[in-house]
Amino acid sequence: MNGSNTILGCHPILKTDFVRAEGCFVYDSTGRGYLDCESGVWCTALGHGHPRITEVIRRQAGQLMHLGFRYQSQVTEEAAAGLLDLTGLAGGRCVFLTSGSEAVNLALHLARLVAHKKRFVCLDPTFLASYGEGADQHGSLWTHVDRDATSLDPIMDWDDVAAFVLEPGSACGSIQFPSEGLVCRIADKVQGYGGLVVVDEVVTGFGRSGEWFGFNHFDIQPDIVAVGKGLGNGYPVSAVIVSQKVAKAVEATGLHYIQSHQNDPLGCAVALEVVRTLRDEGLIDRSRDVGRTFLDGLAALLPRCPAIKEVRGKGLMVAVELHEQIQVDQVFDRMLDRGFLIGCCPTFNLVRLMPPLTIAMHEIDRLLHALEAVLLEVSDVAV
Repeated sequence: MNGSNTILGCHPILKTDFVRAEGCFVYDSTGRGYLDCESGVWCTALGHGHPRITEVIRRQAGQLMHLGFRYQSQVTEEAAAGLLDLTGLAGGRCVFLTSGSEAVNLALHLARLVAHKKRFVCLDPTFLASYGEGADQHGSLWTHVDRDATSLDPIMDWDDVAAFVLEPGSACGSIQFPSEGLVCRIADKVQGYGGLVVVDEVVTGFGRSGEWFGFNHFDIQPDIVAVGKGLGNGYPVSAVIVSQKVAKAVEATGLHYIQSHQNDPLGCAVALEVVRTLRDEGLIDRSRDVGRTFLDGLAALLPRCPAIKEVRGKGLMVAVELHEQIQVDQVFDRMLDRGFLIGCCPTFNLVRLMPPLTIAMHEIDRLLHALEAVLLEVSDVAV
C-alpha cells in the first residue's frame, strides 16, 4: 500500500511523517529519532544536513545555480579536476549529470563509441542502472561471468568486447566483492583486445567500501568511471570521468550529449565540497577502521544467532545474509519499530547496513544489540 493519496505507488511506503534529519538520524513528527543505517538510498555519506554541504548549497544557490549547456563556470572546472585526480585519470575529462543510472548509461555509450565494438562483459549478479542499457543486461550483447569463476576460456570472443563493466561490490544490493584475481584477469583480457574497463562506482564510491573507490581494491586502472549517490550527499549530482585517451576519441567523433542540468554550478559546488570534506575529516580511513570493527561485532553474533548464515562486506558496506527459514521482512519491520532504518533484500534474504561514514561507535554498538535481539526473536518465531 502506498500510504499516500497523491504520490504514485511505485513501491510500498511504510512511514509518512518524517520531518527533519541531522547527522545519522531522521526524525518523525513526534520527535522520535531513527538511526539511518542506509544513508537514505546510500547517498548521505557525510550524514544528513552536514553543515559544510548545507552552507555551500546556500551560498552557491545565491550566486549561480544553473547554466545552459553551452556555458561553464569555474566551480565546474574545479570539481572536475578533483575527480580526475582522485580516479587517477588526470588529463582526462569529466561531465556532471544528475543520477547514477544516467551516468552509467552514458559511460556504456561512450565505451561502445570509442572501442568500435558492441559487446559488454560483467560479473553475475550486477545491477548497474534502473533503466536503459545498464538495466537491460539480458540481451545477446551482454555476457555474464560468474563471480566464482576460475577460468575465462572459452567464454566468448574477446575481440568483440567493447568493455568490461565492473560493479565492484554492490552486486544488486547483495554486497559481494569478487576476487581480485578474477577482476584483473578479465580487465587484462578486455584491455588486451582493445576494449575498455568501465567501473560503476555509484554505490561504492567516496569511501563507502573503505577506499576512495571500489576499484581501489583491485590492481586495475579504469578507462571510464561513473559516480553518483555519495558525490552529492543527498543532492542529485552524478558524473562520468574518462581518461585522456577516451576523451580525445570521444571528442573526435563530434558527439553531442545534452541534458538540462549538465554541469550545473550548484551540483558541481556540492560535489567539490563533498570531496573536500571527506578528505579534511579523514572519513575514508575512518570508514575502513569503523567498518572492520563493525564486521567483527557482527561476526561475534554468529554463534549466538542461528538466523545468520553469513556476514560480509568492506568498509561501511555490510550485509548479513540470513538462513532461508528466516523472513527478512520481519527483521526490517521489527528494527523499524525499535528506531532503526535498515536495508533488506528479499532476493538474497539479507539485511543491508550502509550507515553514514560519520556514525559514532556507540551507535554501532546500539545497532548490534538491537539486531541481535531482533534476530533471536525471529528465530523463535521461525522455530
